[in-house]
Amino acid sequence: MYSAGLYRAGTFWLFVLTLENAPDQQAWVPTGATCIITSMESPGLAVPVSTVSLEADALAPGARGRLMVETELPPAGVTGTLILTVSGHGGRSLVYRVKLSELMRGKRQGR
Repeated sequence: MYSAGLYRAGTFWLFVLTLENAPDQQAWVPTGATCIITSMESPGLAVPVSTVSLEADALAPGARGRLMVETELPPAGVTGTLILTVSGHGGRSLVYRVKLSELMRGKRQGR
């Protein structure tokens, strides 16, 4: 379970995701991220990710924590769905999908 916020600073986006690790899961540590935009015009447009960090060393079983992912802004005029995938130690990944039109309108809740 998670919620998400998005902040814009100059030419970058900062995604802040509040995560909750289930009590029966192992501790989770992010190992990297990819950001892709899919649309009819540009299927698979990669957006560079510059930083992935967790506020603690690891997200312990049953714990909540914030994950920050900084990406460059996508090119102007691009539409479609943004897919942010954060991979973690042990093969577990988080996938956050949101329509770019919702991001531009200021919608901040993740799915």
